[in-house]
Amino acid sequence: MQLRKLEKKDAEFMLEWMHDPNVYNCLGKDFNSMTIDNCIAFIEGTKENDSSYHLAITDDCDEYMGTISLKEIDRENKRAEYAIACRTKAMGKGFASFATKELFRIAKEELGLSLIYLNVYETNIRAQKLYIKVGFTKISKPDFIQEENDKLIWFEKRL
Repeated sequence: MQLRKLEKKDAEFMLEWMHDPNVYNCLGKDFNSMTIDNCIAFIEGTKENDSSYHLAITDDCDEYMGTISLKEIDRENKRAEYAIACRTKAMGKGFASFATKELFRIAKEELGLSLIYLNVYETNIRAQKLYIKVGFTKISKPDFIQEENDKLIWFEKRL
């Protein structure tokens, strides 16, 4: 398992999870309408974006298994929002745990961040178990978040 920059060759497998109801039903966006061109544009856009950090999660043969991200990077306050999406074939095999722990290291050592936060739908039990397993703590909605949605649960990880 490894993390690396997203590459154009990842687009086909990225689109796979975007069209998989086992994945997109747990997320807050309509990924099912995405196309291969949308995936390629996203991958290309990650090279020019300073407010987010997106990496491919791959197996030992460099096959794309998912994307892990830090979004809304706030360097002044040393915090960022966490996001992850994996293909169904990667679930339950340790990819998400590995990638999250490695992202914590990158966030602290390379980006100088001290806080990672996230929200998850209360019905997404699988994700909540992962977050607790890797060291996130359940919290009230952070003061700096404007979003109002009583179906979301918030977590944070202090680095």
